[in-house]
Amino acid sequence: MIYFYHIQCTGGRSLMQSILHQFPNPADVWKRCHTASEGPVVKVGDYRIAPWYPIPPSGVDLAWSHVPFDGVILPPDTFTVTVLRDPTQRFVAWYKMVRRFERMNPRPVTLQPYYQYLGANIIETAKNVPLGLRWAQVRHFSPKLDVDEAVEHITALSYYFRLERFEAGLEHLRKAWGLALPHLRIRDTHETPRVEQLIQKELKQPQLVELRKLLDLEYQLMGRLRWEN
Repeated sequence: MIYFYHIQCTGGRSLMQSILHQFPNPADVWKRCHTASEGPVVKVGDYRIAPWYPIPPSGVDLAWSHVPFDGVILPPDTFTVTVLRDPTQRFVAWYKMVRRFERMNPRPVTLQPYYQYLGANIIETAKNVPLGLRWAQVRHFSPKLDVDEAVEHITALSYYFRLERFEAGLEHLRKAWGLALPHLRIRDTHETPRVEQLIQKELKQPQLVELRKLLDLEYQLMGRLRWEN
């Protein structure tokens, strides 16, 4: 079984699309997986996991969700993986996502809890959000927002890698899983350039320094982890 701990705006969709490319109907499976990831984790036997899907042709079971580490109990032989991202890039991507959905009519209800934290700009929003959202990559692996605990839980996973080294991460998973996992480069051509444009537009050097200070706990986490690639 493969289980993916998906932290919002860290490139999880890119990884899932590479995995779901194995299916004859990836768009349908993506829709069902995405809906499941937003809902409650279900109980299967003695374990709480998200709904799973056999990956053709291997038959390996796939599950994923946005549920934090402390909310999921997995069988001991599960291959666990997560993707992490530069904290500034991640937060700006999250801000862009929430801002875009907030302007829709009607607004998507899945992001309803987040609209209240939107400020006039990125810095104001970073100050408004609860610490668990500001430091989401730490919170996902430590409910106490303890960097030591988050490092312990992340390094206990079967594999973790940085979005900035996505192709190297995919290559490791290809070998580990025996799957093709094409790099579809959707993020390279669409999402990442837009995040970089927003950073250049809204964050001059003083604001970049301030945002980095606000995201300091995530930078501590990234600095503590050992990176294979």
